[in-house]
Amino acid sequence: MIDSRVCRLGFYEESIGDLHNIMEADGYILARIGPAVVVLPHEMGAELKPLIGSRIGILRTEQDYRLRIFPASKTANASKSTLINTLRCQV
Repeated sequence: MIDSRVCRLGFYEESIGDLHNIMEADGYILARIGPAVVVLPHEMGAELKPLIGSRIGILRTEQDYRLRIFPASKTANASKSTLINTLRCQV
C-alpha cells in the first residue's frame, strides 16, 4: 500500500531536486526527490536508478513524464538542464 504522504504529480506539475533514492511499492516507483517522495510509473525505475545523487526534474504532462538532469557543476547556471528522455508512462 502506498503511504498517504507520497505525492502524485498532477498534469504539468514538476518535482525538482536531488534524487536521494528510489524503491518499488505496489507496482510503482517511489522516488525521494529533494524533500518530497513522488510516486512514478514502474517503468521509470531503470531510468532513474543510475541518477541517484543527481539533481533532476520530473514533469508530468498529459501524455507522459519528462525527465531533466541538471548539471553537476556548482558554477553551472541552475536554469540550464538537459532534456534526456520522454517517458511514455501513466500512473
